[in-house]
Amino acid sequence: MMAKKFDLGLYPVGQVRDVKFDRAGVSRLFCNIHPGMAAYVVVVDSPYYAVTGRRGEFSLAGVPSGQYTYFAWRAGTATISGKLTIAPNTSLEIQWPVE
Repeated sequence: MMAKKFDLGLYPVGQVRDVKFDRAGVSRLFCNIHPGMAAYVVVVDSPYYAVTGRRGEFSLAGVPSGQYTYFAWRAGTATISGKLTIAPNTSLEIQWPVE
């Protein structure tokens, strides 16, 4: 689901423009100067989220014990989801399918 469509246009170096993302989803950022450049804004409807490090590792601190549905996203692939029961020191390894 797309989070928000927007166009910041062109503006001088040093000028700042804000965009408010008010619903969950993925928005792709395009650059009309550098067509090979890609960026994404992923908006989630949860206080528990993480951004991976260079090797894909991440951690979530402060998640209360209980049952959760997780979602993992990366550009160009389908979202991975599953169920997980959180207890103290729970770990989860997510493997992306080989394409």
